Amino acid sequence: MEIVLLRGLIREKRHWNDFPLALSKLLPDAKITQIEYPSAGIRHREKFPLNIKKLVDDLRSQLEEKNGARILVAISLGGMVALNWSKIFPNDFDKLVIINSSARNLSLPHERMNIKEWKKIFNILKTKSEFEKELAILELTTNKLSLDQKNKIATQYASYAKECPITLQNLLRQLALATSLKAPKMNRDILFCVGDKDLLARPSCSKKMSDFYGSELRIAKDAGHDLSLDAPNWLAAEIKNLIV
Repeated sequence: MEIVLLRGLIREKRHWNDFPLALSKLLPDAKITQIEYPSAGIRHREKFPLNIKKLVDDLRSQLEEKNGARILVAISLGGMVALNWSKIFPNDFDKLVIINSSARNLSLPHERMNIKEWKKIFNILKTKSEFEKELAILELTTNKLSLDQKNKIATQYASYAKECPITLQNLLRQLALATSLKAPKMNRDILFCVGDKDLLARPSCSKKMSDFYGSELRIAKDAGHDLSLDAPNWLAAEIKNLIV
């Protein structure tokens, strides 16, 4: 069993934080693979593709040959990419877990992206302090962390941002692709997970997606956009229940 993890907008694989450990505790025999967008992490100097097929080709090139069941767990932008990936290459994954995502053909722009909160993000990006940027992002994407936890994580994430900064051009390219992606028609085994206190994308977006695919929707009470930080044990348990 292999579980592949894919992040969302302006995040890299290190932003999964301790979630891979939570998964490993519940599924000790599973192989956990984290893949990276061009534009993120050590690939931050690369240009993010605006074509979904080119992006998918890049991401699947990071995987080894499939040997047994493989699950794709993807959050936000990653969820949109995951659905289109599975449409293009239906045999790559046996199951999908889509976290706090949305689709152009199912939800309105203001439902997919809370304009008020995104304005805050763009204002955040203008600040000089990487710590302040990361702390403000955590304020928008999490709802259950203590201030001490946020400060600790923001310090860690600020070091990532200094080491591997995402460019404004790549942020805009990610946003352009995210706003364009639709939920493709297909018959797949998909679990949708959503935090009912998501400030960035309305939880109704996940409900519309689960209805569209006739899939189960699991709701994390009082959790925000980043379930891997707000509810890592809950999310890991949901993935285990899907697999076992």
